[in-house]
Amino acid sequence: MKLAFPALSVALAALAGAHALRIESSEVAPPADIRGEHQELERVWSVFSAEPLEKLHLAVPGPVFVRYDSSLRPVVTPEAAPTRGSAAGSQDDDESVEVSAGSAAGAVKEAGSLGSEVKEAGSLGSDAKEAGSLDEAAQEAGSFEAGSFESDLLANVTSHSRRLRAHKKTQDDDKEDDESDAPEVLVARVVVTGNSSELLNMLELLALKKSSNNGLRFHLQNADATAEGFLLTQVQLAEQHVLRHLTTSLSSVVDVAPRVLVTNSSETKVKLAVQGASGLLVNEPEAITLRDLDVEISGSGFVQLNVSSVQLDGKLNVNLAGSGAIALHTPSINASEIKSSISGAGALVVEAENLTATEIVTAVYGVGVGSLRATTRGAAHKQKITIAGAGNVYAGSVVANRTKVEIWGSGEAYVQVKEKLDVSTAFSGNVFYVGDAPEDVRTSGYFFWRTPVQPAAEDKYETHAAIASPAVYPEHVSVQTKQARHSVDPIVKKISVGAQSVVLSSHLAAVAHGPNALLVFGCVAFGLVAVGMFAQSFQQRRARRHYRPLV
Repeated sequence: MKLAFPALSVALAALAGAHALRIESSEVAPPADIRGEHQELERVWSVFSAEPLEKLHLAVPGPVFVRYDSSLRPVVTPEAAPTRGSAAGSQDDDESVEVSAGSAAGAVKEAGSLGSEVKEAGSLGSDAKEAGSLDEAAQEAGSFEAGSFESDLLANVTSHSRRLRAHKKTQDDDKEDDESDAPEVLVARVVVTGNSSELLNMLELLALKKSSNNGLRFHLQNADATAEGFLLTQVQLAEQHVLRHLTTSLSSVVDVAPRVLVTNSSETKVKLAVQGASGLLVNEPEAITLRDLDVEISGSGFVQLNVSSVQLDGKLNVNLAGSGAIALHTPSINASEIKSSISGAGALVVEAENLTATEIVTAVYGVGVGSLRATTRGAAHKQKITIAGAGNVYAGSVVANRTKVEIWGSGEAYVQVKEKLDVSTAFSGNVFYVGDAPEDVRTSGYFFWRTPVQPAAEDKYETHAAIASPAVYPEHVSVQTKQARHSVDPIVKKISVGAQSVVLSSHLAAVAHGPNALLVFGCVAFGLVAVGMFAQSFQQRRARRHYRPLV
């Protein structure tokens, strides 16, 4: 028996695409309602799927506002709710059901359903029946005598195996029916308003290719184009607390309203990323309970998180490369690990009333600043601080049992340690301890005839004034793009938003994938370490010559 592989492939492809995102775009036209100043034109994208939207990549100029809109949720009435029998129809009595062209069910019906293909090829039961069951084959071969213990045992095993196969097939059929019955509903809507049809036509909404069919990319079309005008983007989500991955570039600011991000899932990791000079504001009055929270900046942008509390079973991971800033304001934060890396001239400010973690790891490469401040209580089991260059780490309000500090350069670290403080420095780095002296202080490295560990006259920390959400108002945008050959995004030659103007000579992806500042300052740190080791070796050789025996 021969299996129809082409038909089966089409059927599988149709089933796989049943839950894919479907995007409908409108033409640029005047809005039905009066929007406001500089919003004479409107363009709308509607996104339909059987699953909620989880990922959003924004690469459009101007301000972007991400909101949860309950009016987008479909209203399902008992009369309109399709039943399993009425929606799919019975296999025996409803052979004349018409299926609309292009639907997943139509593709499956045209190509032949999985059940029909398997039926044509012969099911497991028919194969076993044609070849003879196990007990019949054994009896014909004379392996066991009919009615013997062995024959009865083999018959029972064979019967049980058949029942298991039948039960599994029923479960698989029910699962396929449930997935095929999942309705395709409106999950998101993107509304862009402005006063330039050329500018609005430059925008494009795509489904992420390397995604689980629940991600969108809103960006400039990959083409040669020039446009100017006012622009305002609003992303509306039909479900609340669904977004777990948000990336932005080019946008002047992305304002994320409450009930947008996932907040209550101990198995979920939420990632926020900013590229270039874009800004990201997150306001969440509800408590955040997640597995991990990742915040990244590559460039000169900023991220501000105002949340009621942060509870992480895993890690708070912060990566900053460039001159950007990350600020986290919360009354309480509790995580298994707080890990931050700052490369360049960036700044990290964490302000909380209560801050607790099992382990805190902070690394500064360059002239950046990392500040962890607990106004009421801060505690950690162990802490590690690495500074290469002239950066500073302020963690004097967090009481750690054990702390290890490595400084290669002229950086400074403020700590508060109860038990053991291990310091390794070269050149002019300093470590200041707040409060009582640690029980055990150990130093190593090249100190240039000084003491690297000293008591702090007062605690130092960085502060950050919280930024309020901007008004929902368009900004003037001027952009020039050039088509790129090997990328979805175009080459942005020039872009200006408001009074700011930036000339870009490279591809957008270069902001995220260009030379890492960590590598640059790592090389600088390596040079400093090499010089320090050479100086220490020279001093040791000089000391050996000084104490060399005369005979």
